[in-house]
Amino acid sequence: MIGGEPTLHPEFEKIYDIITGCGLSVTIFSNGVIDKQRVEFLAEKDNLINVLVNIRTPVEYSKKDWKKILFVLSQLNKKVILSYRIYKIDFDLTFLFDLIDRYQLKRLINLAIACPSLVSDNVHPPLEKHREIVERMVEFSYESKKRNIRWYPDYGFILCAFTKENLKKLKMNTGFVPLTNCYPPIEVAPDLRVFRCFGLASQSKHGLKITDFKNLQEAERYFFSRSLVFKRIGALEKCFKCRYLINQKCGGGCMVHILKRLPRYQNLTPIF
Repeated sequence: MIGGEPTLHPEFEKIYDIITGCGLSVTIFSNGVIDKQRVEFLAEKDNLINVLVNIRTPVEYSKKDWKKILFVLSQLNKKVILSYRIYKIDFDLTFLFDLIDRYQLKRLINLAIACPSLVSDNVHPPLEKHREIVERMVEFSYESKKRNIRWYPDYGFILCAFTKENLKKLKMNTGFVPLTNCYPPIEVAPDLRVFRCFGLASQSKHGLKITDFKNLQEAERYFFSRSLVFKRIGALEKCFKCRYLINQKCGGGCMVHILKRLPRYQNLTPIF
């Protein structure tokens, strides 16, 4: 269950029970600012697998919201995985390690680089700074290894940001292997509209629903084939001749990065 913030939906509990009533288990993607009654609802659910809490540094929250996040961590601790989106060069991962130790959370961090949005000017580092970010990731990987905390990636990385030595260190210290060729994650709205991903919802064809496909694999193939021409461009000038992109080891960055290279991308008709 993903959003926005899924726990804000007025019928969150009802939707949760419909899903689990079909025999499915649930993973929730949340910003962690969850009302107390919904935390208590989730704490009683054996079919809740993970709560992936996408978190920022404490100083970026109001006292009220930070208190709510800490309550979530204290009540759902064994089911919580912390997720962090790197949006600046001088980031610090130490507070994540401390929260994991303090609240006995899963010793696992979902780590990614913040990607741009087509519909708003969100904060994200330019692709040209990704190598500096990787160097800093390596620095924190040693402390993570000491605390026995593993990392796993989300999409948004470019392969040329990693040296062979950095790849080796990150894998050895944290188990981290970057995902550099984004495959459609597929997101489905409550009304069954389907999108390649949340970031490209504005480029999805109006009225296209998951029920228009025989199964999930067919939907994935549809969005994958529609994006191939853009992935061949890449997000940087050097991508077009890059051996990693030609060999499909790297997709040339997030699809939104790539679309923003195109002239007048804001006026594109829905392409997915």
